[in-house]
Amino acid sequence: MAEVEITTKNDAMAILKAANEDAPRERLIFYADCFCEYAEATENIERNGVIVANPRTGAPMQNPYLTVRERAMAKLKPMMRRINGDALWAKIDVLTD
Repeated sequence: MAEVEITTKNDAMAILKAANEDAPRERLIFYADCFCEYAEATENIERNGVIVANPRTGAPMQNPYLTVRERAMAKLKPMMRRINGDALWAKIDVLTD
């Protein structure tokens, strides 16, 4: 199973600031927030799988973090053209063997 390194928002901001010196601070904060959401969701999916037990009934259900990850990526995609996040994405190892 792939391991995901969760980057804190402060770490993400430092990396983004270094790579995007002229970008507005608000844009970097939004990107860092979305990136951290995506990373946390990915880590949860890797740890628990795409199907999990419902906490009340125990019945199998889709991992809710799939939706969190999808929404975070939807917010990130438009920003990827304006913000250089390559150094952040290098922190996530989601390649499967």
